[in-house]
Amino acid sequence: MKILCIGDIVSRTGRDMLFRYVDELKYKTGIDFVIANAENSNHGRGMTRRCYDEMVRAGVDFFTLGNHTWGAKDIIGIMENEDNVIRPLNYFGNVPGSGSAIIRTESGIRIGI
Repeated sequence: MKILCIGDIVSRTGRDMLFRYVDELKYKTGIDFVIANAENSNHGRGMTRRCYDEMVRAGVDFFTLGNHTWGAKDIIGIMENEDNVIRPLNYFGNVPGSGSAIIRTESGIRIGI
């Protein structure tokens, strides 16, 4: 299995690069699964629903977040309704979302993130 891990997607430019390159990379190199850090996808201030939907359409399968997780209010709803987004594991207490996940790909392979 081939996994593409993409570092920080920042703003419109980063999201545009996903549309420009992800499908081509998947096709040319046989990538099976794409994980991207999206904590700055909304102009350096978290991830909105619009950004999330765009990046899914661009081919991202799973999202990680970081210290800018809470920069956009939409993130709580995203974490409550989507199973392909994790926040940093080291947030303690009553914090929305999960810090890790074990997912099953379309081909049935399990991945720990």
